[in-house]
Amino acid sequence: MPIDYSKWDRLELSDDEDFDCIPQVDKASMIRWRQAQTHLVRRERKDKIAALKLEVDKVNNPLIATLSTTNSESLFTSLDTIASSFALVQKNIQSEVDQFRIVDRSPYWEPPQPIPMVEERIDVEKLLAPLRLAGNNGEKELAVKNAIEIIEKRNEAIAQDIAKEEAEANKKITSENMFHETSNKTVITKQTTTPLPELTESEKPKKKKTATIETIHTPSASAAAEPSATTTEPTADDADEDEDEQMITYEPAAQFGRLTSLESSRSFIGKHPEIVTEKFSDEILTQAFTVQMDAAKAGLNTKEGKRLSKEARNYVTQSLLLQYCKVLGKDGVSLFFKRMENPQHAARVNFYDDVEKTYTRIRDRTRELQKQKDEEEAAEKRAVEERVKVATQEDGSYALPLSDDPTDLEKERARVFAEFPKEFQYAILTQDVEEINKVLATLEKDTAEFWLQECDRVGLISLQEEGTEEE
Repeated sequence: MPIDYSKWDRLELSDDEDFDCIPQVDKASMIRWRQAQTHLVRRERKDKIAALKLEVDKVNNPLIATLSTTNSESLFTSLDTIASSFALVQKNIQSEVDQFRIVDRSPYWEPPQPIPMVEERIDVEKLLAPLRLAGNNGEKELAVKNAIEIIEKRNEAIAQDIAKEEAEANKKITSENMFHETSNKTVITKQTTTPLPELTESEKPKKKKTATIETIHTPSASAAAEPSATTTEPTADDADEDEDEQMITYEPAAQFGRLTSLESSRSFIGKHPEIVTEKFSDEILTQAFTVQMDAAKAGLNTKEGKRLSKEARNYVTQSLLLQYCKVLGKDGVSLFFKRMENPQHAARVNFYDDVEKTYTRIRDRTRELQKQKDEEEAAEKRAVEERVKVATQEDGSYALPLSDDPTDLEKERARVFAEFPKEFQYAILTQDVEEINKVLATLEKDTAEFWLQECDRVGLISLQEEGTEEE
């Protein structure tokens, strides 16, 4: 029986591939560039598939279920709630996607760019707009049917795109798809990695006080004894270092990220050569993204926004400095700084050009993210105002509106809501956790727990069990 070797035709070659290279370009550099591009394409494809699956599983399918199973009258009276709820889900998904796209990225790659197919997600507010305009029952049924068809078409397009991307991924045999695990075994060996050097007293992070945050899940005044979540209260000396400690895991690397001159950077690397790694370079670049997000939130043209933008640009400079030193090899540090001493050296010009391009991409992306966030918050605010407006009576009190043919649950929900004092009714309508906690903190523990149980029973507030977070 002949052996079929055809599957090896799909083997994707890299550094040993025979290809022509122009004389002006070093072949080894070209090979590294081709490898980096190949891995970047694979990573972007993987991120795209993950983002599309999140959209289908957490937004599109639940939205179809909501439109299909909700009672007709109750559906049309709760459109604002549905729109704001799914808008919040989309916002959380976008944050999750942005987070996993910046994790474990190679220093050879550019920052993540928007994925067109992912950006074409359904606008829930626009999707539900025809339902708001529907008049009689026939128009309402048609509007619901059309909305479901739009979502299903989006799901079909996503399924086709995922199938296309997966087929493209499987065209070549790579390290990611050539092996299929049939069994595994874990062998624990002695740790051989060299630990990071001990920090001096001046390099160690300052201790922080711990304060408790009372949440809706622990409403009583004694919640401090049984905290459901904790946060840190910085001292005056380390107030400006919170973000650095969150994003950069090694204090000397955090200190290096804040340096502002080549001379001080060179001296610092001489004392801490262990920071010249991809890990700390990536962490500092992530910190640049975080600080630039704060700048976008403060306003790029404000005094605070300009200060933060300058700080973010400096983090980009320090991150790329570590990247260049690492890429240049064993003597990369001395070679890099030697070239940077000459203001006219092409390497210096290229380095600062790379800094400018990288910072510009981060600035533009964070500005777009902040714009989306502002729009989502404005939409959520409008939805809250609409809920309060609908529930406000002529005498200034609040009452939950009922559908033309209310269910028993709707009647019970309205009855429970009517029994609460006005300030707690307003907090429920706005779904403001701080306001809810503020009211509950004035009550006895048993009373507060009873109110929460009643709200949870009729669907006024959704309670979830949470574990205690520790810093």
